[in-house]
Amino acid sequence: MSLQSNVQANFLIRAAASLKHPLVSDISCLTAAQYVAAGLGLLATALAARALGPADFGKFALITAYPILLWSAMSVKSVSITTRYLSGFKAQGRESQLRGMCKLGYSLDLMLACLVLVVVSLTGWWVAQSFYNLPRSAWLMSLFAASFPPASLRGTSQAVLSVYSRFRLLAGFQLLDPGLTLFLVAVFLLSGFGVAGVIVAHALGQAAAGLALMLAATRVLHQHGLGFWWQGSVSSLGCLRREISAFFGWNFLAVTLNGLLNQAPIMALGSLRGPIEAGHYRLAFSLMTVGSYLEASMGRVTYPLLSARWAAGERESIKNSLWRWTLRGGLPISLLLLLSIPVLPSLIPIVFGQVYSPVIEAIQIMMVAAAVSVLFFWVTNFYYASGRIGLWTKAVLINTVLVLALGWFSIQHWGFLGMAAVFTLGKSAFTLLLAGNTLIFPGHQDGASDDICNTVEKSRRGHDRLF
Repeated sequence: MSLQSNVQANFLIRAAASLKHPLVSDISCLTAAQYVAAGLGLLATALAARALGPADFGKFALITAYPILLWSAMSVKSVSITTRYLSGFKAQGRESQLRGMCKLGYSLDLMLACLVLVVVSLTGWWVAQSFYNLPRSAWLMSLFAASFPPASLRGTSQAVLSVYSRFRLLAGFQLLDPGLTLFLVAVFLLSGFGVAGVIVAHALGQAAAGLALMLAATRVLHQHGLGFWWQGSVSSLGCLRREISAFFGWNFLAVTLNGLLNQAPIMALGSLRGPIEAGHYRLAFSLMTVGSYLEASMGRVTYPLLSARWAAGERESIKNSLWRWTLRGGLPISLLLLLSIPVLPSLIPIVFGQVYSPVIEAIQIMMVAAAVSVLFFWVTNFYYASGRIGLWTKAVLINTVLVLALGWFSIQHWGFLGMAAVFTLGKSAFTLLLAGNTLIFPGHQDGASDDICNTVEKSRRGHDRLF
């Protein structure tokens, strides 16, 4: 057999083996579900945009922006933290601490979501009247915020399902929210409820998804002999509580900043340029998010793996994996997103109507940010898994301040198109800098302990290592 034939045979054997790898299977399953969910969400958005028109669709974007901004600002979104610790507790067989971590995650998310509901109910009227000049929309803000408490159960539930490798089950639940939302949007619009109907549809969809995921995660924990998560005790976390509190604190700040970065431009556009431009930016941002769904799927599968391997001290092998994931996973998807950009001018008018043609350039610009981000799909998860959340959050702070400051100037001169350009430049530079820092210095940490307990406990039980 010739050398060329041997090379081809070896390539085919390796390709077949890689396709059978559980990691590839899990990513494929989640990716398929993500894009089906994206299709359903896109249909719901297109249906609402066509039925409402640019002005009312802009009002929908503005009404939901304030509650979402407060939820981002006041919640911790515990999924990143709980996944990191649950992966380690599961690997070490620490059942009591695993239950305690679940209870902590659920309790924090639920408590803060309820607090957001109260704040929106008390202040929504002022925002609607003074900022938006839409005084009759305050009750819709409160109604939308009422879905946050049940929806907040999603984070820790996703962490549980990911840690126990229930990716197919997780993939199925990804379809519930957009599928139910699409159905309800169609029903309410056909019934003539307009903007209010679209908001109620989105609220019911995300609330149902949160409750369903919580029930599924509870069942998985019970099947593994862990009982019910609410029977756990936070005190079981013992000497880890200070470290976990620091993680939650940094994550709270990071989530708040990301919420400002995502929602503040919509509110600023609504105040300075009107609901139509706010709706245009919201549409462009939503389509950019659809483009990054594969990034979310790959990240969800690799995050528990990164956390477990970091806990085992496999620093050099992690660096090799990051390079391999970038070249074999991120690069092809990034190129695919870039190749989709020339198709958008033909696609957008067909899906959303000719009236949304002004959005095309903004979508094309923001799709570049999605392509850069998916190239290094692992970067956020690496910083969390390695305990470098402090460095990550400081970088998020700098990026948020720069983007919002430049964005305010750009909005006044170039509207939503200028904001799209500023967001893309900021996100691309942020991703490239942090990914480069990771690939060059993968083993450095900035504050998180490598051990399961603090320094005093480590000196007493130096052999008992988890993080």
